[in-house]
Amino acid sequence: ITQPFTTRPEGPAFTAARTFTVDTAGGAGRYTTIQAAVIAATAGTEIVVNPGTYYESLSFPTSGTPGQWIKLTANGNVQIDGSDPAVSAGMSSGWVRHTDPACTLNCNNLWRKVIGTSYSGIWMNGYYLFRHVATYVGDPIKEKTARENFLNSISGHLDGAECTITPGTVEDNVVSEGYYTDGTNIYLRLEPGKVLTAQSFTVSRYPLGLDIDRRDWIWVEGFTIQHFGSTEFGTGSVEIYNGNYNIIRNNKILRNKHGVRVVWENRDIAKVDTVTEALADEGGAFNRVEGNEISSNLRLEHERYCKTKKGAAFIPLGIA
Repeated sequence: ITQPFTTRPEGPAFTAARTFTVDTAGGAGRYTTIQAAVIAATAGTEIVVNPGTYYESLSFPTSGTPGQWIKLTANGNVQIDGSDPAVSAGMSSGWVRHTDPACTLNCNNLWRKVIGTSYSGIWMNGYYLFRHVATYVGDPIKEKTARENFLNSISGHLDGAECTITPGTVEDNVVSEGYYTDGTNIYLRLEPGKVLTAQSFTVSRYPLGLDIDRRDWIWVEGFTIQHFGSTEFGTGSVEIYNGNYNIIRNNKILRNKHGVRVVWENRDIAKVDTVTEALADEGGAFNRVEGNEISSNLRLEHERYCKTKKGAAFIPLGIA
């Protein structure tokens, strides 16, 4: 390099023009939800969130401007939690034993419960619970429904020798515990000998934690972001879609379907302008995702190719 050049600072400089405070207890001039403060914020606003657990998901109606972020700062131990406490508390009851003549493997500890919606992102005893989903959709020979994979006690993937099912053996494709939903019921398999009422559950309520959709100059730092992902394949904790100059920094992103996704699509009908065209080659390259702890808390047995491919898939950081 023979010419002078500059680099970005390790710690971006930002002086807030105004400060909002969020507190679960409320108080004069304070917001009780983070989303309400975000809606009211404009460029140059810092939102300081006091300790507590905030059961909500966030979307950003407004962008910041160059050097003037909309900044969310955790003032201590702050959790942005996507779970539903009421549903989670009731998950250990209301089950009936389930039998199905089509079941072929591990058929003795099956349960069924009526639910009001199809959700995923279930953690049992703190660990992500495997979700059976449809596999090889459209393949007339290999296609399996979520129900078939559940009743066969398999992940549904047969790619490679390590996934092949051999009668009487336990291989990487076999799932000892898991569930699937059909929109009306949830079906659960527990390991032999486990008592259902002795298990604890945490159930995702929201499909996405922080939805930074076509927004720029958003800064989020210091939070615990947990228990997000409630669609079949999940979206997870944070998604930046067609946005730039956003900062996701020094957060604990734990127990989510996925971690952080940065997605850039050039053909964005809702935003076709000179800025989009100018950044088309770089995509979302100007976002900063740094210093975060990211984990889904998978069981060790799920950390196998056949199981992580679908029902237990976890992407800490995805760029698309």
